[in-house]
Amino acid sequence: MKKLLAVLLALGVAAGLLNGCSETHSIGWVPPHITTSLEQRTPLLIDSDGNIADFYALGYVHTCDKLDLRAITVTHGVVGLEQAGVNLLSAADLYEFSCPVALGERRPLDQYAVLQDGADGENGLGEVVLPTPAKDLDPRPAWQVMYEIAKEEGGRLQIVCMGPLTNVAKALDTYPDFAHLVAGITTTAGFGNYDQMPERDGWITASIMRGEPDLFNDQAAFTKVLGSGIPITSIGASGAEQYRLGYVPQKGKKNSLDSWLSPDSVYSDVFRLVRQQYKASGKYRDRATFPSVMALLSLIDDRLLTYQTLHIQQIAFDMGSVAVQRAYSGENAMGSVRRVTGFADYRGYDDAFFYMPRYYRKYK
Repeated sequence: MKKLLAVLLALGVAAGLLNGCSETHSIGWVPPHITTSLEQRTPLLIDSDGNIADFYALGYVHTCDKLDLRAITVTHGVVGLEQAGVNLLSAADLYEFSCPVALGERRPLDQYAVLQDGADGENGLGEVVLPTPAKDLDPRPAWQVMYEIAKEEGGRLQIVCMGPLTNVAKALDTYPDFAHLVAGITTTAGFGNYDQMPERDGWITASIMRGEPDLFNDQAAFTKVLGSGIPITSIGASGAEQYRLGYVPQKGKKNSLDSWLSPDSVYSDVFRLVRQQYKASGKYRDRATFPSVMALLSLIDDRLLTYQTLHIQQIAFDMGSVAVQRAYSGENAMGSVRRVTGFADYRGYDDAFFYMPRYYRKYK
């Protein structure tokens, strides 16, 4: 009998390995924490414009036992600053974060028009109104919160920017030593179709108007951060679009967006309500990308993605495009960016992405 059970168990394990996580990722055993390459406590500050992808990305913070979320700062972007503040304060309360939430700049450093494509609805969360938070916004401006926490952490602070880089640029302007106190910045901003464009006279010009709102919406801020010397990891559209969830089922395939959010938990009702915005805009698109989630996962486990360092000698913006003159080494560059180029472990990334709702089903 024991031999029979052992054989059946072995066959079950083998079948699981062959079938993977399945389209619903319905694995019985859920590890207590997400797999991470971080070896010690990592202080984290998230700077966000309060959109749908950012709301889901915040859900991954609890899944990593090495992350210590010190603050959430609010930037302009898909909605006005005050609405973004409401979204993020409510989300922080929903996820039971104890950190401060502070408002930042309401407009870019060098322009007034803000690109908004309407994909996140009028309130940034697909018209879903989260429960009223129990606490208030921190009275300090975002850049002061950034600086004070960076100073407390003594050079270990990681900042994940899920919107324009305006608040980081403001901190650099206000505090001369800020750059030396930040361990790294991971940004959703990228270089558009840079990889697809030819080089002419040493320059590569890429379009950023549609696919790169976080770069397009404050180009001066990005330039300032680039020249600060802070290590930058860039996700960009070229990275995020390599992992998309469909919400219009194709023939023979399931709706992967619904599969992702299918596990029941204390958050599942809200997750599914927010998800409806994608379906409402389905006549325009049928797949969703989550650059904010990719930004956080790249910090949690840097073994999942592949990267290429781009040394930049000069950068210029014009009418929805960015022109980059490459430097051959970091020595003569105004700044360098580690760009996401693909997957080192696609299966590992897929498992990490689908882990968050399963974590809450099991442990919340």
